[in-house]
Amino acid sequence: MATSSKKQSLRTLLCFLQGLQNCKTTVELRNEITIKGTIVNVDDKMNTTISGAEYKYLDGTVMNCENLFIQGSQIRYVHIPDDIDPMTLLNKIVDEESEREIAPFSKQKVSDKKLTRIEEEKKMVRDYVMGKGRRN
Repeated sequence: MATSSKKQSLRTLLCFLQGLQNCKTTVELRNEITIKGTIVNVDDKMNTTISGAEYKYLDGTVMNCENLFIQGSQIRYVHIPDDIDPMTLLNKIVDEESEREIAPFSKQKVSDKKLTRIEEEKKMVRDYVMGKGRRN
């Protein structure tokens, strides 16, 4: 994923979905079909690849797929697995991105301005998850 799109995903809950990679979960589509499986990949447009997918139609019919691609615009809900703590996951994602951003500067002093901006981004993500965020 390009750096600019990664930074943009940190400002949305897309980073949360990307953090669920390798987790078994349920995805509900806009047409009310449910898919259970392991999230393999999520791109910057929320297109999602799921392995070991169980595709359940409205009439109860189930189809199993080894790999399934879901267009991001068709996703209605993604269930958060019970064993995932949302705040811990978001903190991990933001911290990993911060480390990636600072790494090129590790041999030189990182400016206070850059560190302040990173801390502001962390706070913005935490506030959004806690319901304090504003919609644009």
